[in-house]
Amino acid sequence: MELVKGFLLKAVPYTESQSIIYLFTKEEGFMAMITSGINNKRKTILPIMQLCEVEFLRNSRGGLHKLSVIAPVNKASNLNFEIERGTYASLWGNLLATFLREQHADEQLFEYIDKAVELLEGCRDGFVNVTLLFWIRMAGLFGIRPDCDNYEPGMLFNLESGEFVESRAYINGMFLTGPNVAQAIYRFSTIEVEMLGRVKIDFKSFEILLETMMHYYERHFAVKFNRTEIGLILEILRT
Repeated sequence: MELVKGFLLKAVPYTESQSIIYLFTKEEGFMAMITSGINNKRKTILPIMQLCEVEFLRNSRGGLHKLSVIAPVNKASNLNFEIERGTYASLWGNLLATFLREQHADEQLFEYIDKAVELLEGCRDGFVNVTLLFWIRMAGLFGIRPDCDNYEPGMLFNLESGEFVESRAYINGMFLTGPNVAQAIYRFSTIEVEMLGRVKIDFKSFEILLETMMHYYERHFAVKFNRTEIGLILEILRT
């Protein structure tokens, strides 16, 4: 048996007594494991984005490893007890399970996720703001941080280049956002975390910004997010 520490990103039912779980671990990066009856009714169901210690049997041919034991690192997690907070965590996990599928171990990325989850855990509200901050700034870890040096109010955001451009610079075929989305991307890229509560974003604007950033990631990486699954999570958050 081997031991790793990682964030639970997603759990998918496989049989009546088994699930396939996806994790991003400190030691191995992205991992997929099949449970061994762990999801039966007598077992505790862990929340998505929970930091866990995982004991597993490695599949030497790759693919699915066999999970033996999974236990939360911090048992007093707010993700366990608050439905809205936990639903936002599910959104994070769904996005990461797609984006990190080929990701190897990366200590800087692991620490970034750890700090972001801690922020989601600790904030009283503002889950929208924390989610946007997390998703917009994570791009910088992969070399596609929005270039904020030349930003001025009224500019548009070019999804291809990651640059802010003047509206008169529009060229047919460019993938550009409107000025309000560009302003929000700039603000979340540069704001101090302590000032995050001052940003007022309604849920419709949040959905537009999230969709914009999904397009941004899809244009720069070989990923395709599952809009159906994400839509179902957003529908829960709208109610």
